[in-house]
Amino acid sequence: EIAYADGSTGWTYFCNITGTAAAMAFGTEEMVDTLFRGSEPAVLCGTFAPIGRAVKVEGGYRVSGRQQYASGSANATWVGSGHTVYDETGATILGPEGRPLNLAAFLPKDSVKIAGNWNVMGLVGSGSYDYEITEQFVPEGMTMDATKLGAPGTAANSYQRGSPIFRAFTLELAHIGHAAVVLGIARRALHEIAGLVSGKVRPGYSGPVSQSELFRHQFGMIEASYWSARGRLIDFFSSLEAECAEGRTPSAEQYARCFQVALHTHHVAKEIVSTCFQWAGSAGFRNPSTIGRCMRDVLVACNHVINDPIGMQNAAPPILASWH
Repeated sequence: EIAYADGSTGWTYFCNITGTAAAMAFGTEEMVDTLFRGSEPAVLCGTFAPIGRAVKVEGGYRVSGRQQYASGSANATWVGSGHTVYDETGATILGPEGRPLNLAAFLPKDSVKIAGNWNVMGLVGSGSYDYEITEQFVPEGMTMDATKLGAPGTAANSYQRGSPIFRAFTLELAHIGHAAVVLGIARRALHEIAGLVSGKVRPGYSGPVSQSELFRHQFGMIEASYWSARGRLIDFFSSLEAECAEGRTPSAEQYARCFQVALHTHHVAKEIVSTCFQWAGSAGFRNPSTIGRCMRDVLVACNHVINDPIGMQNAAPPILASWH
C-alpha cells in the first residue's frame, strides 16, 4: 500500500524496517537497551556489506570507511555499517568458518557524515546516500557478526528475540520487502493506465484506447500476471513463516525459492509497468507523470543487486532436485 502511493516511500519504509529488525532480533542486550528501551526507540538505516574497516581493540572496535545506500536516512536515528575486521597488526581476523569476519556496527546518525549525493533517475526520494564513518570507537555490544543474518541456517541459530520468523531473517524481510515494493508500484501503474485510456484517442484506433481489443487483451494479461505473482509471493512466505513458527529451520530449497519468488515478482512487475508506460504514450514521459515515475522507480528497484539474474541460476539446483 505504501509503495502504491509512492515507490520511494515504500522503499524507505522497507529499508528502515529491515535495519531496525536486524538490531532488535540479533543484537546484544546492550544494543537493545541502547536502541529500543529508551524514551525514543531507534530507527535504523544502512547496509552491512563489509566495505569498511574495523580494528579490534580492547572493549570493541575502531571502525571507519565509506558506505553506500543509506536508504531511509532521513528517518533514521542510527546507522548500520559493514566492516572487514583486522587486528592491531593489520592481519585479517577470520570467522568460525575460516572466512574474513563481516562485522556489523551500529552508530548514532549524528556521528556519520551523510553525503547527500543520491542523484538518480528513480526512487529519488529514498535518501539512499553514501555515508562516511571517520575512525571512531564502537563498543563490542553495539556490533554483531553480520554473516549470521543471511547464510542458510545461521540466522536460525543466532536470533535472540522476537518472532520465530527471524529464523529466516534475510530470506523473509529482505526478499519480501523488495518484492512488496515493486508489487505496489505495479499496482499503481495498472490503476493509472486504466483511468488514462478511458478517454484517450490515438491515431489508428476507431475509438478510445480502452475499447481497443489489443489494449484489452494486453491489460487482461498483465493484470492476471499481477495477481498470480502476488498470490505466489504471499503463499510462499506465509508457509515459510508458519514453518519458522513451528521451530523448523528453512531448508536449502526454501532458501532458493526466496530468490526464485522474489526475482520472478520483480520480472513480472517490470513487465507490467513497462506495458502500462507504453500504452500511456506521451503522458508517460511528460512530467509530472505518475506512470513515468512508476517506470523509473521499478527500473531502479529491479537493478538492485539482490535481483541480479545470477540469483535465479544459483537458486535452480535445489528447486530442480525437488522435482526428481
